[in-house]
Amino acid sequence: MLNDIPANAFDIPLTVSNAPCVGLSGDINEATVVAPEGTFQATNPDLWYSFTTASQGVRIEVATGDFDALIEVLDDSFNTVDVEDVQFAAGNEVLSIGNLTAGALYYVRVGTVNPTAAAAPFDICIQVLRDTRCDYGPGPYSLCGLFKADFVFADQYIFNFTSQTDGMTYSSEPQSSTFLNFAAVEGLQYNDTYDVAIQSVYNLMNGGGEMEMIVVENNEPCTVEISEAPTTQMSPEDNSTNAGPQFLGNYIEAEDFICGVTSWEWEFTRTDVPEIPVTYNTGSSSRALRISDVLTESALGGTFDVRVRPVIGSVEGDLGATQELAIIGIAGTPVVEAVVIESDDERVAQEEVVAKASIYPNPSTGALVTVNVTDLVTDVELAQIDIMDFTGRVVATDVVNINNGTINQRMSLNQLATGTYVIRITVGDLMMNETLIIPK
Repeated sequence: MLNDIPANAFDIPLTVSNAPCVGLSGDINEATVVAPEGTFQATNPDLWYSFTTASQGVRIEVATGDFDALIEVLDDSFNTVDVEDVQFAAGNEVLSIGNLTAGALYYVRVGTVNPTAAAAPFDICIQVLRDTRCDYGPGPYSLCGLFKADFVFADQYIFNFTSQTDGMTYSSEPQSSTFLNFAAVEGLQYNDTYDVAIQSVYNLMNGGGEMEMIVVENNEPCTVEISEAPTTQMSPEDNSTNAGPQFLGNYIEAEDFICGVTSWEWEFTRTDVPEIPVTYNTGSSSRALRISDVLTESALGGTFDVRVRPVIGSVEGDLGATQELAIIGIAGTPVVEAVVIESDDERVAQEEVVAKASIYPNPSTGALVTVNVTDLVTDVELAQIDIMDFTGRVVATDVVNINNGTINQRMSLNQLATGTYVIRITVGDLMMNETLIIPK
């Protein structure tokens, strides 16, 4: 045989992993004609092939039904890199490798675990397991931005970020998509630059029908820059200058939508008396905050400097500009009832929260006002909402449904004149009053 020694190794043309495995005689899985290089005899137990890989990964398949094949890969100094010699009675032998050197020459020795005396036809195919590279440019990016790897028909992709500041490496979970949200990689920080190496992960079946995970490294890392942390502030529409004083039950909002935010951290610093700043994390991505979730009735009559910052995963942005907020009333705070509990023959009076009501926006132009009540414990299915002027005259009314202990009703009050109104919400024997200001 011409290729029965390494010096006469037959060079194998490579195909890519997503293309059919083409052997010396065509489709390796349907070949009926075997090339002269594919004949085994007991006096010539192995044949040699060579290839130059374009990446660090290859899949080598030897197809035969006549013997138990052995595949050995050697470098150009004939040092063994990997070997597959598991005995399969009849079927294909497969060796997949992910740690080669791209552009280097390798040799493949195909032999038999038990040499045969008669001719032993087989076919061989070598496929490149392609490595991936950065598809997008260096940025800069926000931590909630998207990055992308080249699609190379891998089963999964792993993104590895090495900080140029502290040398630490942060890795994504293996994912089937080539798109990555930076926020999904725990540890990444704003205002840093990273060297990015992306691994291609192939789930391949060996000759025994078992799945193997082959990781192919990227030999051309790229660099990406993460921008400075985003900032925002309480919406100026909610501050004392534009909206006037607020009630505890009112809602305020962060001004800007920031993609990727998982929660918001608010800071309230009282300015009229010396108090320690109060901080509160919303625990949700909603920009809206109910003031009474942070401040108590002790805040009545006080003024506060309010700042807010976005939180993206474990990364906190910077606190934004200060807006002033004044608190004048308790509208929207929980409605309580006294209940009597008998314990050890004693009657103990306690307060039990039976509902929370709020009106927003408040103050309002009247164009569209939302009446919200939560935590209702009642069997009543309908509630009545009455709008009364300062004389107590009902100027508008509505009957609404109660769904799972909640009322959330939008009302158009364009017809109302400038002034202060009382919103009376009646649910069975329970009555709640909220104040609405229409400045117009």
